[in-house]
Amino acid sequence: MTRTPVKLAGRAAVAGIALAAMGILAASPANAAVPVLYTYLDNSPHSYATMSAVDGAVTPLPTTPVSDPNEIVGEELTDGVGTAIGSVGDPAEYFVYDWNATTGAADAGVPAFVSGADEGSLYVSGLDTRNDGTLIVYVEYTTTSGGEFPTVTQHAAVATLDRTTGEITPVIDVMPFIEIGFRGISLATDPTTGESYLFWDQDESNDSFFSALDFVTPGLDLPSTFEGTGFGDGFFQGADFDASGTLWFIYGNNDREMYELSTLGSPATWTTDARTVVADAASNYTPYPLSELALATAPQPALANTGAGFPAAWLAIGTVAVLGGVVAVVTVSRRRRTA
Repeated sequence: MTRTPVKLAGRAAVAGIALAAMGILAASPANAAVPVLYTYLDNSPHSYATMSAVDGAVTPLPTTPVSDPNEIVGEELTDGVGTAIGSVGDPAEYFVYDWNATTGAADAGVPAFVSGADEGSLYVSGLDTRNDGTLIVYVEYTTTSGGEFPTVTQHAAVATLDRTTGEITPVIDVMPFIEIGFRGISLATDPTTGESYLFWDQDESNDSFFSALDFVTPGLDLPSTFEGTGFGDGFFQGADFDASGTLWFIYGNNDREMYELSTLGSPATWTTDARTVVADAASNYTPYPLSELALATAPQPALANTGAGFPAAWLAIGTVAVLGGVVAVVTVSRRRRTA
């Protein structure tokens, strides 16, 4: 039967969020390349917003977007051009939006689709831009074939996205991982190496996972676990690298029942590095509920004569596991979230 997509992690009751220091924060000699972060606020009025990379405070951009999706499931800003993908209705339909990082203005969007997918079966999570400008998303959907006794097949992939037409084209098949309880959450590309990563959730585990992606073969590494301090009972949400190769992400900490703005350094040492908690992220409750999958970075220019510098993050990845073939329908249940 056709699988109805399930929405992402449940909303958290978050208190004690620091909401001072609104607006874009200038870089200082002590931290000369603090990026500007962007997110999306689900509140009324809904809006794109900046998020402080120092204390997590959010500032809505002045112009209200034309459309009000249920949730923005991915947000990007590349060379000053903003792109977002959001869900509307139940079952969810997805739309691709253009948005302005200065004003917050956004258009009505174009429908996102996979050619041949069953109506109402589409599920999308995450949005990223590769170094060559290609937009990528994580996608699940079903297709039906046959006559009197039709066969329904489930698909899961990392796919490219045409921001003009809304067409999603599967490239890297990840369906074998879906069969064993994984589900893709978000994507990020390290600009210093050009490597893209998929962040996973897994039904029967409290761990967070990542895989390096190969768009040439195509294929991906087996999921690796974040084993450093700070990765306990929790889960990834939106993620994006800044220009220096630092990963910024929203992490749902189930122990605290908090969403936390966090950072990590070089992917080469992700399996052992500790997660750095920057601040509690604005919650899904007043005054600034946000879409936790919506996180994009824009680097702040370094100040002159500060002596500040950032080493390039060089990546050492293992053998790529090439995936292929068609896999029969499976049902994937999402583990309950408390954050």
